[in-house]
Amino acid sequence: NDSHTLFLSQSVQQNIKKTSLTDVASPPPFQTGVIKVDRDLYIYRSYIAQHNFQIVLDETIDSAEPSLRAVRLLAQYLSASAPHDRESIISEVLAWVSDPTLTASAIHQVVGGTILLWEGRHDDVLKLLHQPVSIESMALLVQTFIAMNRLDLAENQAKGMQQVDDDASITQLAMAWVYLAIGSDKIAEAHVIFQELSDKYGSTPMLLTSMATCAMRNGIWADAEKLLLEASEKGSRDPEVLINLDFTVSGSDLSKNRITEKL
Repeated sequence: NDSHTLFLSQSVQQNIKKTSLTDVASPPPFQTGVIKVDRDLYIYRSYIAQHNFQIVLDETIDSAEPSLRAVRLLAQYLSASAPHDRESIISEVLAWVSDPTLTASAIHQVVGGTILLWEGRHDDVLKLLHQPVSIESMALLVQTFIAMNRLDLAENQAKGMQQVDDDASITQLAMAWVYLAIGSDKIAEAHVIFQELSDKYGSTPMLLTSMATCAMRNGIWADAEKLLLEASEKGSRDPEVLINLDFTVSGSDLSKNRITEKL
């Protein structure tokens, strides 16, 4: 649906506004049950993408809904101030691997797989997602295979996504990630995909950073700097943007003072 597409392309504020207005404009059946939970999931995940973790923690504190509890766990993980604060969260996620009910849940696959991937526990990600139940879970497998440097498996998984829904934005993103990882002449194909998604959904920090990565892979540092500065204006708290900005400085003749002033 529209909310899912906006979330995946990281048009975060647009997603929050759209889903909130839907709640007001829709009749009562939309505001209850499974549909409401689905809507809330996208809103809370959008807040997490904005690093507004406390909103999610505050609003889900009394929720008994398993899907919302999973998203709350993701907010707890990302807001943890020290590695030891995350240990109990990781243990809980690892317990999901042996629970057939949770391994069959799309949101538990995505949340658990995301946390385990960030922890570098690739084998555990594969165990959790051994039977992906959503196209987003399949995309997470693509990212995992890329992290494992198994580009052959990543490409096969992305092609599997094309068979499920070739037109889906996340399918196009996954194929672009694979092209970017392969490198060489595939970088140009990746850039075309990121640019087309940007033209369609807006220049989000994620898409701008992806295009900047293409430019850096081709050694076009000035273009990369321009894209990353635009991304930093749209997502000033996005660590990936700032890390890549530092990398453009070390990889080019641009002045570090010039970067700092613009930030």
